[in-house]
Amino acid sequence: MIQNCCTSPSAGFSTAGTYHFGVLNAGDVFGFVIRGRNADSTAVLQGKLDVSVSAVPEPETFALAAAGLGVLVSARRRRTALRV
Repeated sequence: MIQNCCTSPSAGFSTAGTYHFGVLNAGDVFGFVIRGRNADSTAVLQGKLDVSVSAVPEPETFALAAAGLGVLVSARRRRTALRV
């Protein structure tokens, strides 16, 4: 029988271990459910965690964008210097 419970156990929750997530793409959602019982099994505690993934540019992308911007700025300066 599942009961509604509004407080956590006095000892709290604890777990140990390693969790490996496979390859997730931007927009993917990964979730899992955590369930447990109190010491005398009169209440079931349950929670759910969903993790969503967002795209993060690679450092090479930032370097390439900065290099391109630098080329554009230097070309603009050369044109301005030639007009004077």
